[in-house]
Amino acid sequence: MTAQECEYGCEGIREDKIDYEKIYKTRFQILEKAFSRFGENDEYRAFVSENQFWLEDYSLYMAIKDRNGGVSWNEWEEPLKNKESQAIENAKAELSRQIAFYKFQQYEFDRQWKRLRSYANENGIEIIGDIPIYVAFDSADTWSAPEMFRFNDALEPIDVAGCPPDGFSQTGQLWGNPLYDWEYHKKQGTTGGFAGSNTVSGCMMSCGSIISAVLMNIMLFRTEKKRQYTESGCRDRG
Repeated sequence: MTAQECEYGCEGIREDKIDYEKIYKTRFQILEKAFSRFGENDEYRAFVSENQFWLEDYSLYMAIKDRNGGVSWNEWEEPLKNKESQAIENAKAELSRQIAFYKFQQYEFDRQWKRLRSYANENGIEIIGDIPIYVAFDSADTWSAPEMFRFNDALEPIDVAGCPPDGFSQTGQLWGNPLYDWEYHKKQGTTGGFAGSNTVSGCMMSCGSIISAVLMNIMLFRTEKKRQYTESGCRDRG
């Protein structure tokens, strides 16, 4: 990509203000052009192989979501909503290019992020990130592995996350994220001793304990996804 091509859609952008809407509407055109010129290499293939336990589901989910106009997965037609085998196979065949496009984006993000972080660290700058405790309902995580969450038979959240009243809010906060199904994780042996983190008491842990719990939740969630992928290669329910 030339510098001129990368500046597509940047007309009128101010250095002191980010126009997120404009960036959102133009960035995919630039990414599509970059993808059309991309040739797979060993580094890319290694990235895909090492991350296939989440990358396959994510890329397929995003491709299907695009085809459905961006609506939440619980509004998709039933075979895709329920990940029925034939519907999934059809989607993989019909959306192969779009699936590859999303894998390419994740590869480029990973590569560029590591370069940026190394550059910052080499210049004495440390980067602090915000780690989410829960996942969004409309996400590849909930669609690909609903058994990990407290959903009813219609795949709707039974409960959602929040926190009790505090100095910032007299009524507490309703975050709306689906809760983990700790009974399922207990059976799988992946609770890590944090089966109470869905509760009010879980929200009132000390800061250090919260950070540990968050990191453990993420690690265990990824471990369970990887276990499922290794055992079956997919999680079709049809």
